Amino acid sequence: MTIRLKICLWHTVITSLVITTGSILLYMGFVYISHRAVDIFLTEETHGLANYLRFYNYIDLTSYIARLLDEQDMFKGNKYIQLIDKSGKVILQSENLEHEKITLPLNRETLQNAFSGQDFFANNTIPAIGPYRMIVMPISDKNGIQTVIQMAVSTGEMINSIHELRLSLLIGSPIILLAIGLAGWYIAGKTLKPIADITRKTEKITAEDLKLRLAAPHPRDEIGRLVGVLNSMLERLESSFRRITQFTADASHEIRSPLAAVRCGLEIALSQERTVEEYQQILKNSLQDLCRLSQMVDNLFLLAKADSGQETLNLIPIRLDQIMEEVSEQAELLAETKGITFSANITQGIAVLGDDFRLRQLFVNLLDNAIKYTNEGGNITVSLEPVNSQARVTVADTGIGIPGENLPYIFDRFYRLDLARSHDANGGGLGLSICQWIAQLH
Repeated sequence: MTIRLKICLWHTVITSLVITTGSILLYMGFVYISHRAVDIFLTEETHGLANYLRFYNYIDLTSYIARLLDEQDMFKGNKYIQLIDKSGKVILQSENLEHEKITLPLNRETLQNAFSGQDFFANNTIPAIGPYRMIVMPISDKNGIQTVIQMAVSTGEMINSIHELRLSLLIGSPIILLAIGLAGWYIAGKTLKPIADITRKTEKITAEDLKLRLAAPHPRDEIGRLVGVLNSMLERLESSFRRITQFTADASHEIRSPLAAVRCGLEIALSQERTVEEYQQILKNSLQDLCRLSQMVDNLFLLAKADSGQETLNLIPIRLDQIMEEVSEQAELLAETKGITFSANITQGIAVLGDDFRLRQLFVNLLDNAIKYTNEGGNITVSLEPVNSQARVTVADTGIGIPGENLPYIFDRFYRLDLARSHDANGGGLGLSICQWIAQLH
């Protein structure tokens, strides 16, 4: 089931509940108000007739009743009045009852209850009148003689109005619901159209063409924010794919070089008879290339485990100053062989929470790079000092340096400057990537 259909169905169901509830309340309210209006009318007219009898007795009562029948109200021509004594005998009738020779029925029990002072309403039907509603009220005339007034009004028009309303609701409600359902379907389609456009455009984006971006007609609404999130995700994917592609190409190149050297050396060794010393030299060169290749694979494996979170550090309290002194002593020996002046300024007593093995690896890599890329007669300075609650290690040299435009990329895997390649043909381009990972985890 599509989202559009779900929205349309929910919209139709909720609207149908509202319309159905409203229709029921409207119908019940109309019925109640209609009956209540009839009862109020009968009560007021009967009280007026009762007051007339109390003050004027039966003097000109027939004329008064005739005026009641001719009043311009909602029941003009449909009012019927009848007076009954205690014996149940009809004393007086309105002209329309006399003309039709109709008597408003009243049983003995109801008559007795009326003379005991109880008013009540009743519904009945007479063929000549149709359905009607009647009030029965006991009164006393000017002389104290008790009489019962029966006043009835025809309710045929009211019942027809109720039936017409009910029929209109039964017919109109489904039509309205159908129209609302179609409107909901159209509105849902218009609302979801941008999402459908986004889906179509997103389907066209492949790994070979990640530069395509989605357009947001209204950047500030919900769909616009969704488009913004998707575009940000595409940018990250494009960057990741670009790095993966570059990494694959660089890794292939770096691995191919030592393999090609090993293959070439072995082919030369087998091309003709050679001395033992020549065979030993070829095997020695091949072993060096294989060791370099093995170190590169180990570094790649380490970085892969670091990316997946499988490689963790063993953080324990260690003396950083002692580690720096030991590493510096080893580096100073290498620097002397190249004619490089090496100096160390290490503050004593600095302890940190760290991984002894990985920190040594970090500092050895940094110092090794400094020695490789510093020419004879240059200087290398190593310092360790506390900064607030942290320790800062600085390695400075007078080497070939790094151009400013290349600084953002020096931690990328297999990234090496052309100057660096000329100074170190055996470098794998992974050292600084490993250094960055170790530093970030500390």
